[in-house]
Amino acid sequence: MPYAQRAPDWVAKMRVDEIQIPGPVEEKLWARHGVTPREVEEAFADYRGPWRTRAGADGRRRHYILGRTYAGRLLKIIFLLAVPHTAVVVSARSPSGRKDERRARRG
Repeated sequence: MPYAQRAPDWVAKMRVDEIQIPGPVEEKLWARHGVTPREVEEAFADYRGPWRTRAGADGRRRHYILGRTYAGRLLKIIFLLAVPHTAVVVSARSPSGRKDERRARRG
């Protein structure tokens, strides 16, 4: 297969097959941000491309994506990788700030 058609190895590692939302996080998402678990799943389904990664305050790597729900709502989802291809959601909310808006426009 020609190189142009083959995806780099790191792309295969950046896939999510399962999304877990712990009970306390699910309650917080609804109470503070008005986000449902279904919207989180829809935003993950919409997202294409590598996600962004940052170190959290506790030193663990936190990943985030910007994705749209089927209704068109833009969400920023922050998650940890517990085991390969399993995302544990830490937070999900409407993005704020110019950086998030620019990234959302770029797709």
